[in-house]
Amino acid sequence: MDVLVPLVGFGHDTAWDPVGADKAVTLAVMTAGWVLVATVVAGPGRALRR
Repeated sequence: MDVLVPLVGFGHDTAWDPVGADKAVTLAVMTAGWVLVATVVAGPGRALRR
């Protein structure tokens, strides 16, 4: 959860150092989190513009 939600820090990301395939999965989850945040922010803005 700490990696998925980029704007809130729960402190768990510093307790785990991913290596190898885990690092790739972590980067994919972080990217998905940023896309999720961008979508959530853009949604209300688009709805208010109509």
